[in-house]
Amino acid sequence: MAKSLSLKVIAEGVENEAQMSFLREHRCDEIQGYYFSKPITAAEVINKLLFAPTQASLRGNPVLLHHNLHVTNQAQCS
Repeated sequence: MAKSLSLKVIAEGVENEAQMSFLREHRCDEIQGYYFSKPITAAEVINKLLFAPTQASLRGNPVLLHHNLHVTNQAQCS
């Protein structure tokens, strides 16, 4: 129904391969949940982005995903 209204479909709480496969087969636009990652801190996000292996780095070509990543503490924004 959402697709017929040109809406983007986002699934939350995906925990296993069967759920993910079902959502992909039904053209879900965005999928998130424990299947991909448990909740992590901002510092852990930075580490994952900067130091996670990529296809290029697995072939011996290290890739820096973002050289100027900045995360603001949410408490400072309020």
